[in-house]
Amino acid sequence: MSEAWFAASLRLLDAARGNDRFVKVRALRQFWSAWQRAARLSPETVPPPLVDESTGMPPWSTWAEVLAEQRLGATLPPGDVDAAGLAGDGARARLRRREAAARLLAAVPPLPLETGRVEVRRVEGRRALVTLTLDRIGAAGLFVRVGADVSVVVDGAARSIMVDDDRARVAAPLVAVLERSAALPAPALAVQLAASGDDVVVERVTRGVVGPLSVAGRGRALQDLAGDDGGVLVMSFEELHAEIADNADNDVFAGDDLQTLWQALPTSLRGLKVFRDARVVATPTAAERIRSLAARRRMKTVVTVVDDPG
Repeated sequence: MSEAWFAASLRLLDAARGNDRFVKVRALRQFWSAWQRAARLSPETVPPPLVDESTGMPPWSTWAEVLAEQRLGATLPPGDVDAAGLAGDGARARLRRREAAARLLAAVPPLPLETGRVEVRRVEGRRALVTLTLDRIGAAGLFVRVGADVSVVVDGAARSIMVDDDRARVAAPLVAVLERSAALPAPALAVQLAASGDDVVVERVTRGVVGPLSVAGRGRALQDLAGDDGGVLVMSFEELHAEIADNADNDVFAGDDLQTLWQALPTSLRGLKVFRDARVVATPTAAERIRSLAARRRMKTVVTVVDDPG
């Protein structure tokens, strides 16, 4: 089952196309592939893909184990993965397999995660427009990138942003807002940011999510669409911005009402409108089911189709 899951999920990731609103999908695929090879080489020490029942994604607890083996590999001297002595049941052979697997993981970049990156867009008088970016792996394994353009008073009372020669340092309170709100939809995240200080003006909020996933019959959230033999990967995106003409929802998988979320915004944020969309990669039969669902909901969902396993 592990090999089937790895093969099917990697085929979907191969066809996935992200942008700067998501974690780096290509780097994620590269790490995912290294995990497959390492688990094959040392199943005693590299965890199999024990996925979340609902999302079909490896939960954070599994990624933490894989990352621990990668950190081990970074401390080891160079070695040959195909060196003699990897076969066998003895303690020495198991140790060599573990080291070889750890080196495989260390040979690729870590999971592509940003932690509190701040970019200064412009400084005008005492105010600065900065872009905040934060990536998280949720407990259920969803890869989430939240971003925000906020205008703040430089070195203001809230001390949320300090700017010096176009370099910015984000203080703990504003980072904490992103961290604790990463699981919220973009409108709710905007409310949290706006409430973080009187000098904070929210201009844009984005949230991109890689997952859920359903392959090899695993991943309850999408299994009715994927079936037991097919596969579906969803990458959802939402943006809150004043330049959006009107609220528009094109995410056929969303479980809430976008207009209701927008109406719950405080008056100070009502000038921002919301757009929501989903990118889908699916096997042929699953793709037809998704297109049928989108048609019933009057949405234009673009689906990238990958071949069934042959």
